[in-house]
Order: sequence, then structure tokens, then C-alpha cells
Amino acid sequence: MSEHPDGSIPVKPAVANPCPECPFNRHVKPGTLGGSPVETYVGQICGPFIIACHMHLDFQDPTWRETTKYAQTPQCAGAAVMRANIGVDAHMPKSLPRAEKNTETVFADLAEFVVHHVPQFDVETVRKMLPLVTDSFVNEQIRRAQKGERP
Repeated sequence: MSEHPDGSIPVKPAVANPCPECPFNRHVKPGTLGGSPVETYVGQICGPFIIACHMHLDFQDPTWRETTKYAQTPQCAGAAVMRANIGVDAHMPKSLPRAEKNTETVFADLAEFVVHHVPQFDVETVRKMLPLVTDSFVNEQIRRAQKGERP
């Protein structure tokens, strides 16, 4: 295990491969987002956030959002691959899981991810718009984390 980005607790490594139901898996059913909107995923992928694998969390457990429990859950391989695919992994804390690029299994960029899950948009429009809104999505996730709200 490595340390949480803030150095407070250990973070489990990522699972070996993206799960079939991973929101970042390009073969997942559109809209399979685990209850979070695409904006949350974009903000967390582009920011220094731990992203636990949803297949290893018990969302019925009211304590699942606790920092220690969330950090000690195996981390999302799809998120690690997506960060590599878009080139932000090099800017993340060393404690976050790393993966090799893989655009066959995981979306090549965030525009593909958004359009897959929100199909009323076209990929070229989203590619033009994402640079204008990504900072606000990251800042929203930072604000939530500072307030103690977990993913």
C-alpha cells in the first residue's frame, strides 16, 4: 500500500484490470455510472483523488464513505488507465495507482467517456467544451473533499 495523497492513510493498489462494469470501460452499458454524474468522474480523474473500485464497495453500508474504508478498498483500474490515456497520471501524487495506456478497453479521452454515457452530445463538441469546464469540475470535487463529503 502507498500513502493517501494527503499522507494520512494507506491507499490500496488498483485491481488488476478494469471491471466489465467500470464506467471507464468502453464496453460498459451507456449510463453505467454508479450513481455519480459524468462531471464527478471528470473532476476526479483530472484531480488528485483516490477512486475506489465500485465492485469492491458495499454501498448499502452507511459507513462506505469513510476516508479510511474508501482508501483501503482496491482502487479503480479503469481510472488509472484513463489517467494514463489522457496524460494526467504524471501529474498525480505518487500514491495514486498507475497503469499503462489502453485505448482498446478504456476510453481514449474524456470526450469519448462523456458521449458514451450522455449520448445526446457529439464527441467533437464535447472535446471543444471540456477544456472550458474541467477546472470547475475539479474544483467542485476539491470543495466536496474539504467539506468532508466523500465520493
